[in-house]
Amino acid sequence: MWAQPVPREDGSARCGRRHPGRSGPDRRPNGVTTPSHCHRSWRCTASAGTHGVHARPSELTGTCWHSNNPSVHGPTKYRAKTRKLGASRGQNFLTVGGRQDGTPRTKDTKERNHESTASAGRRSVRCASGRRGPRPQPGPGQVLIAVHAAGLNPVEYKVAGGDGIPTWGWPHILGQDCAGVIAELGEGVSGFAVGDRVACHGDLGREGSFAEYVVDDAEVITRILDGVDDVAAAALPCAGMTAYQAIVHRLHVEAGQTVLVTAGAGGVGGYAIQLARIAGARVLATASAENADRLRTLGAEPIDYRSTDVADEVRRLTDGRGVDGILDVLGTDSATTNLGLLVHGGGIVTIDGRPDITTIPELTTAPSVHEVALGAAYQWGDAAARRRLSTDLAALLELVAAGRLDPMVTRTVGLDEIPAALHDLEGRHVTGKIVARVTA
Repeated sequence: MWAQPVPREDGSARCGRRHPGRSGPDRRPNGVTTPSHCHRSWRCTASAGTHGVHARPSELTGTCWHSNNPSVHGPTKYRAKTRKLGASRGQNFLTVGGRQDGTPRTKDTKERNHESTASAGRRSVRCASGRRGPRPQPGPGQVLIAVHAAGLNPVEYKVAGGDGIPTWGWPHILGQDCAGVIAELGEGVSGFAVGDRVACHGDLGREGSFAEYVVDDAEVITRILDGVDDVAAAALPCAGMTAYQAIVHRLHVEAGQTVLVTAGAGGVGGYAIQLARIAGARVLATASAENADRLRTLGAEPIDYRSTDVADEVRRLTDGRGVDGILDVLGTDSATTNLGLLVHGGGIVTIDGRPDITTIPELTTAPSVHEVALGAAYQWGDAAARRRLSTDLAALLELVAAGRLDPMVTRTVGLDEIPAALHDLEGRHVTGKIVARVTA
């Protein structure tokens, strides 16, 4: 059951309250364009103070439709909606849905969405927020976490804009990274207690952490140390462990080596710079000119990728020697180009496309090529690989607690602000980490 929007004098719908955000025209599902206070264009009037994820289960709430006009909101279309529930133990959550009518998305609708936003170069993404049903229950070997903070990562908008994951139901709760307290233990769980502060990187194939409660396997969670707050802990898992596996487990960076990191102002890049510097390496990192000071603060020598040929600049800065290791997060083309910068026996780590190794003649520089696929430990890894998700995060938390690693939280948002934050992440110019504060 849906509540009605506030009517205008001309009979069209308008927002019932003002929100911070972009101004400009908004288009409702029926095609009627209305000036809006922001990108949330309308809401219900059933109960004062209720909107989006803040609505109580017993109250009627409204629907917010977000424009698909790239000139207003960029290439991604978000949809926020809440519904009436009678469950006494419901929870706030944020989901990605299928079609606008709420039915599951099919291949055909995905293709049509792709076509409808082709000029913007992105598929359409629709997110919904609200309350639903009883809170999840932990199974054997699992824990229920009351989420206090959830980290945002590019993987969220990427999978939401495509077909999602085969194991998903629609709508699906996004989010992999979280920090909070254990609210309930599943059968057979030992070594943890209700009330323990924990953080983890969850399984992308399950319901996620953009909610008040999330269920995760006990073997992947990690205790949060005293002195590390929930927001800092939630920022670390995906980006931090990706960087940790690249710098520590794959490249085995040592003192005296030189490392190249692409996109150094981002989450993975920023953590990688710090970890390489902790190991005693010299770090060169790419970013735009406006982020040069940020890279210097993290310990890297900046390379402006917009005004400089990166390969030429690396050779100049290293007197033609090249680098011992590379972390490339940009894709196959970048990784293939940078492959030629490695010294004999050097290594490259990628996370978004492997390099074309055939560009390097056999029996010459003998590069090693590595790939980090953190979340694949759930589907393709064994118990040891999944436990590493806990031990690596523990190592990062120890570095933060000791003041040696900056968690790089540059922005915090509320649960209902996640769609806008994902839109900003999609623009690929966010520095550091965005973390959502969640009230359990």
